[in-house]
Amino acid sequence: MQWLVRGVTDLNIHHISNLDVAYLTADASGQVDLPSDYIAYSKIGVCENGLIKVFGINDNMCLRRKTECEVPKAIQTAEIAMNGEEIPFVAHYRSGIYINNLYGIGGGFRSTYYRIDRKNRKIILGGDIPLGEIVLEYLSSGINLSGKTYIDDDMREVLIALLHWRIKEHSPSRTVSEGEKERARQFYEHEARKLSKLRKRFSISELMDTIYASYKQTIKR
Repeated sequence: MQWLVRGVTDLNIHHISNLDVAYLTADASGQVDLPSDYIAYSKIGVCENGLIKVFGINDNMCLRRKTECEVPKAIQTAEIAMNGEEIPFVAHYRSGIYINNLYGIGGGFRSTYYRIDRKNRKIILGGDIPLGEIVLEYLSSGINLSGKTYIDDDMREVLIALLHWRIKEHSPSRTVSEGEKERARQFYEHEARKLSKLRKRFSISELMDTIYASYKQTIKR
């Protein structure tokens, strides 16, 4: 089971980039707990009047621990015109409803900034701390600690190859040769690359969306 858990995490990090969206709430001190399957973030913002305003990062912020640190430098914002440059969030499910049209606007529209506290697995907010939900797009390990982890069908053969490799790798040399172990490892990596290519393949609708988007952005005369 532990080999499978590690294998799913490795595939989601290095081969298929499993992005997810979480709706979180900050506490009174402006701290937000990261999801249990969090690996790294891509976007953090808050929804106001039907539009997500993405926060700006400030790595000079003081991490709220029991040690003293310098006062964080003031974040500087600039007026940024949208000009149709909305930031898309990955499609996801919320309360059983599929959401594929969630967009945000970049930093400068809201005086909120953040820093990730990796040790305590929290988002530290500063400036104008929102009272509503925080929208986080992040790279997920794919492992849900609640026990409701779902594995897509296209990952099945990769995980079977992983188990065969791990079993051979940890078997004594008198029963499994080094050559067999190496062939099992190479077969797993082959299956992982196949999965990566499959997930990155364009569908017809995605191709048409890309062509249509590039057409709309061309100069009109």
